[in-house]
Amino acid sequence: MTPRLPIVSLIITLALAQTPRVHAEQAAETPAVQLFDEARELMEDGKYEPACPKLEQSQKLDPQLGTQLHLGHCYEKLGQVASAYRTFQAAAELAALRNQQGTNEPREKIARDRASSLENRLALLELRPADPSPELKIVLDGEPIGRAQWNRPFAIEPGDHVLQASAPGREIWEQPFKIGVPAKRGIVVPLLKPQNKAQAQVAAPAEAWVAPTDAARSSSASLQRIAGYVALGTGAVGLGLGALFGLLGTSRVTELAGDCDLARGVCAIESGDSVARQRIESLHGQASTFATSANISWIIGGIAVASGVVLILTTPRDDKPAMTLGIAPGGLTFTARTNAL
Repeated sequence: MTPRLPIVSLIITLALAQTPRVHAEQAAETPAVQLFDEARELMEDGKYEPACPKLEQSQKLDPQLGTQLHLGHCYEKLGQVASAYRTFQAAAELAALRNQQGTNEPREKIARDRASSLENRLALLELRPADPSPELKIVLDGEPIGRAQWNRPFAIEPGDHVLQASAPGREIWEQPFKIGVPAKRGIVVPLLKPQNKAQAQVAAPAEAWVAPTDAARSSSASLQRIAGYVALGTGAVGLGLGALFGLLGTSRVTELAGDCDLARGVCAIESGDSVARQRIESLHGQASTFATSANISWIIGGIAVASGVVLILTTPRDDKPAMTLGIAPGGLTFTARTNAL
């Protein structure tokens, strides 16, 4: 059960009295001490809203365990339970460190008890990033949430909040949510979508694949025409080689016909005449090789000639129809333009 205000104030006062601010008497006019004293006077009058910022500033200028305990109490009175809980926890950790170092610090128990008394009034949030990459940044109400707080519950103030996640080259993900007390809520931060991918498609020009200038269109036509002539030349060479291989193969067949009946596949070779046998086998092999080479050359040459003819005949000219293919928000677009004669 949370102590009543007079008792709580008395406990804090007694705790502070055991470890007074070292510099209070030596430098009573320092800004940190002035802010602390002003905050205490405001808290005694019940004016916690202006007191908390003064304690915060005092703690920044000169961190002290007593100031931290007063700040936690101030947060609690304002209803900022999560801030009070975190402040008391931090004070307990500092006091525990002093005790470990051999300093008698009784305020560790006070800080832990104050933090425990708030646990049943906390709103807890647990963030679970689907892709905890190093570039991912998560912000809660404009304040960054450190990676050490991911995948574990941490206290936040009850009420309305806005969670944001961002990463380079990705769309910002945002989710408003509301949480009460006591409550524990887990939120999964999803994989972020690539940035502006859909917007880039919608904003694309209606004719996204069109030669932008007449000069570029003329250059493209010239390259196509050159490719056509190269293909014709290649085809002519292929056809020529096919004719040459065909003639060579025919000559070998003619030589074979002098010693063999090609229709029956029988050759007249005297028994033991290995020279004649080798000559006939060599002629047969050469004839077969030349025939195969001729066929391949004819096929390649024919395809190359056909491709060259198509490229040359389809090369766009200024007096022929111009066609454009585009991408519009509604789908593909096709445009044809013909110059009047």
